[in-house]
Formats: sequence, structure tokens, C-alpha cells
Amino acid sequence: MLRIPHSSQIVGSLSAGTERSLRSQIISAFQKGADRVEIRLDLLKRTEFSDSIRMLKNLAQDLRKRIIITNRPVEQGGKFYGSAKERSALLADVVAIVKPGMVDVEIDIARMLKGLDAKKIVSWHDFLRTPSHSELEQIFSYASRDGDVVKIVTMANGTYDVMQILKLYETARKLELVAFAMGYYGSISRVLCVIEGRGPMTYAYIDRPTAPGQFEITEMRQIFRNSRSH
Repeated sequence: MLRIPHSSQIVGSLSAGTERSLRSQIISAFQKGADRVEIRLDLLKRTEFSDSIRMLKNLAQDLRKRIIITNRPVEQGGKFYGSAKERSALLADVVAIVKPGMVDVEIDIARMLKGLDAKKIVSWHDFLRTPSHSELEQIFSYASRDGDVVKIVTMANGTYDVMQILKLYETARKLELVAFAMGYYGSISRVLCVIEGRGPMTYAYIDRPTAPGQFEITEMRQIFRNSRSH
């Protein structure tokens, strides 16, 4: 049976917009078996932003080290409408205050954010399609120059797209890679990407999906348990 190693982690994707819901989702995520949580700055309401960051800053250090901070722009499926410079500046400020374990930055601002006191995930998303394997390899090569981890997520419009995205693991031999596909066809790749230690982590939702094809956190944790029990 294909096995998910104990080193592979589940990241709980949070959809909170308020300080209260953010606190609740963090607690729920860890109670349900998340190893880390991803916090989307772009989903936080402006009126709740300062209180939310203050709450994160006051969390115990061991919890903050299990946080991934990101600020997803609208062109990458997020809600942040500012410029790349504004996006990177906000990320840098929040990382300096919260001191999370990881920060997820898009490929276009990766070089703007050097020297952060957090492990850097350089990510790229395509919500419409899965590019050719040669295009994906180029994206991986470019992202790998500036990241500790590379994350490439595409939309699968068929099973062939799933094969294309997972084939990237043949390229990534010396760098951690998170690569899977979204959508109905892509759901299975969210599990296959961590099989046999391919990728360091996969993502599951807590309250509501933050991307098409996500598993709920308890479903993903059960998949992990079943794989490891054989």
C-alpha cells in the first residue's frame, strides 16, 4: 500500500475574516489534527486587521512557529487588490510582528522579500489550467532561486493534468516541492503529492474551502491515519 510518511504535514487553510473567527479556526484546526495553519491576510477585514495581528503576536511561540502567513493577490485567486510593492510590504511588516514559522510569497514578489525571519515558500497558482510540463519546469526553476520550498498549484481539467503536475516531483530532487492540482479532477493529487514522501505538506480546509477540490481537515487526517496504519 502507498504510504504517507510521518514527516508529511497537513496545513489547515483558514478562511477567517475577523479576529474572533480567526482565533476560533486556529483552535479548531489544531484540535482536528492540522500540523500547521495558513493565515490569509487578504481575507481579513480592514476593521479587524490590527486586532487579528495583535492576537497572533500574543500566541505562544510554539504555535506561531506552526503558522504560515500569506497575502494572496486577486490575480492568484486572492482578495488583495494593492500593488506588488504594497503586498510585499504588508507581508514583511506582519512577519516581523508575528514571527511565524513560514511565509508564502508569490513568485513575482519573492525577490522583494529577502532576509525574512521565516522559512519562505515561493508559490505560483493558475486557477484556469495546467501548463505543459516544460512550462511547469520553467516555473519551478525560477521559483527555486528564491525559496526554501516551492509551491505550484494548477487547475486540472482532466486526469492528464494531474499526471503533469505530479511529474514535477521528478524534477525536484534537492528542494522541497508542494505540487498538486485543484478542481474535481485534481482532488486526488492533494493526497498523491505527499505519498512516499514526495511533498512536505498538503492543504485541507477548516470552515469552508479556500480553493476548489480541497478536502475537509478531518477527512484528510483520516486518510493520513489509514495510510500510516498499514
